[in-house]
Amino acid sequence: MEDGKIASIKAREILDSKGRPMIEIDVWTEQGVLGRAASPCGTSVGKHEAVVLRDGGRRFAGLGVQKAIGGVMEIIAPVLLGKEVFEQKAIDLLMIELDGTLHKSRLGGNAIYALSVAVARAAAESLKVPLYRYLGGIAAHSLPIPLFNMINGGPYSHVDVEFQEFMLAPIGAKNYREALRMGVEVFYRVGEVIKKRYGQERLHLGHSAGYAAPVGNPAEMIETLLEAAGVAGYEGKFQVGLDCAASHFYDNKRDC
Repeated sequence: MEDGKIASIKAREILDSKGRPMIEIDVWTEQGVLGRAASPCGTSVGKHEAVVLRDGGRRFAGLGVQKAIGGVMEIIAPVLLGKEVFEQKAIDLLMIELDGTLHKSRLGGNAIYALSVAVARAAAESLKVPLYRYLGGIAAHSLPIPLFNMINGGPYSHVDVEFQEFMLAPIGAKNYREALRMGVEVFYRVGEVIKKRYGQERLHLGHSAGYAAPVGNPAEMIETLLEAAGVAGYEGKFQVGLDCAASHFYDNKRDC
């Protein structure tokens, strides 16, 4: 196997699609191979999720990631230099050990994730194979089905609907390119269906770039999405996905 020792690690602050800071990390091997990855973060966070380490304060409204960058450069990088990028599991476990907390609150789940993916990409580039084949093995031939966040509920809608995200998965697609196109085409139709069902006054964009839920009944949102899939010509080729975000309406006292 070609030498893949880590020669340098660099971290920087960039902006995600919503204009919020996130950490991006470069991993360079001694052979001059680059693996790069960033860590975009969702708007909401479940109570069991890894911590996204932010700076606080006024800079970027507290969303900066300079603390996470500092942890990468001052704590993680000195330990990983000289390690082989092919030792993915050992590197991941080492970063978890360096953090030492249950939810990665010391170094940040965003920093650990970005660095882990950067290492994997450096390894794949070193072997000159696609990342999915490096991770999935020589027999890997498919990619995960994309999920399209079509309707936003929870605290990100204009009405009171418990479920946070209503998604569609194009299970009937032949390949990833077709799946992406099908999802986009259905998204074009969702607004039309909402307008037809509930009127122009209920047509709004949600906080997570989908349409805001026009009514509070989750079953109606599912029906709306399936109708939009049918209007786009894809009846039976999508399945519904839900992000219930149950922790925000779960009652610990009643256990329900």
